[in-house]
Amino acid sequence: CPVNPDGTLGTCTSATAAPTFGLPNALAVSGGYLYVADANGPGYVWSCTINGANGSLSACIPNAIGTVNTLDGVAVTATAAYIVDINGGNLTTCTVSPVDGSLSACTQVTLNGTAPGNGNTPNSSPRSAAVYGGNLYIGTNAGDMVLPIAGNGTVTPNYPCSLTPGTSCTIDGNVPTASTQTPISGFAFNHGHAYVSGFGGGGGIGICTLEPSGIIDNCATSPSPTGYYGGLAVH
Repeated sequence: CPVNPDGTLGTCTSATAAPTFGLPNALAVSGGYLYVADANGPGYVWSCTINGANGSLSACIPNAIGTVNTLDGVAVTATAAYIVDINGGNLTTCTVSPVDGSLSACTQVTLNGTAPGNGNTPNSSPRSAAVYGGNLYIGTNAGDMVLPIAGNGTVTPNYPCSLTPGTSCTIDGNVPTASTQTPISGFAFNHGHAYVSGFGGGGGIGICTLEPSGIIDNCATSPSPTGYYGGLAVH
């Protein structure tokens, strides 16, 4: 859809040049490519070239990322892609090709057990992923997980993650107590603020402060009469 100057969307067209996605459950844009996490069937993340003139898609590549169960979150940088699957409870990290944006050399770790006694045992049920300020953010049963991204693109979930900011794996305890958005289904970041969506406590959008440590806190909830809990984007 074209984006109008006031932020509204113009006349939308179907991405008919792209393949038929089974269940496109999460999207990310990076380096001129659209990444589509397909939640239907085996583990595929499509990488499609975005036409700068009209936003249409072409040359979509089906990237097989391994054994997963229901992909529902993807975040991409210039060098790495991070994908989570809700029923498998995994985080999959792949290398991004600088040539065509395709994914390869994928590795997988479980997120189950990262917060024993606080919602991620036995199942972490990750629902979303986002990258901002050198950190990977994952929305889990226990709230948001903050993982600093190393220079080589790797992240390190510990078991259990710490509640202390600045560690290699932090379960941010501030969001569940200051906001109703737990579990978190979507992240967006803009000018030092974080926006989180979820369905706990009736749903809504949390408008939060993003601290220098990367922790999200001081959330004010904008309630949603429809119990909104989907993805978010800032343009």
